[in-house]
Amino acid sequence: MTVKTAYFGQITIDSDKLIEFPNGIIGFPDLKHFALIHDSERENNPGIRWLQSMDEPNFAMPVIDPLIIKEDYAPAITEDQFDVIGACDEPLVLVTMIIPADLTKMSVNLCGPLIINPDSKRGMQIAQSEYQTKFFVYDLLKERQEHYRKVWKEHDMAAREAWELYKQGVKADDFEESKKRYAAAIHRMRQATKEGYMLCRVEKVLQDINALPMSGEDKAAVISIIREGCE
Repeated sequence: MTVKTAYFGQITIDSDKLIEFPNGIIGFPDLKHFALIHDSERENNPGIRWLQSMDEPNFAMPVIDPLIIKEDYAPAITEDQFDVIGACDEPLVLVTMIIPADLTKMSVNLCGPLIINPDSKRGMQIAQSEYQTKFFVYDLLKERQEHYRKVWKEHDMAAREAWELYKQGVKADDFEESKKRYAAAIHRMRQATKEGYMLCRVEKVLQDINALPMSGEDKAAVISIIREGCE
């Protein structure tokens, strides 16, 4: 499906990636088909995506994973509501944002989360009376962004050094096999993070490392480095 949007120009979305909101969203009951856009050009807004309407090209909302800014966020979902989107073990939960000209007034709406079944590609917006409609997040996001930059810089330096050792080790007979594997694992972590993994979510990287033919001690050392940087 191809549409010419106001914010992203002409985009083409595969039909299997479209998200259907059978009941629409609050205030816009007629908008039922959306796509999640990852805006790589706005790197200063970590974790922010856009819910682009495919019914109304001029309508798009910035959204974010609420756990990035409120770790104990837990919206209530009833069985009837799950009947609309289909039952799933890990629904995708997003909250809408307001990004004014004065970024220090940036806020999220915790009162109306968007719950999406990643399997059925169906979603709905569910009102939550116990949460705020305007939760200010500028300071939180700025602090998190600085943390990411610091951790990435530390890991990037370590990964560069490890990769050089790995390349030398391939040519040197006396270079310990465990060190080559260790350096290769660090490099894989570096590549994974460059490809878009958030450093606070390294489960997939840890699984890749656990799958390597390394000794338990070497694996523990690699995983320890990653976890320390992400705490």
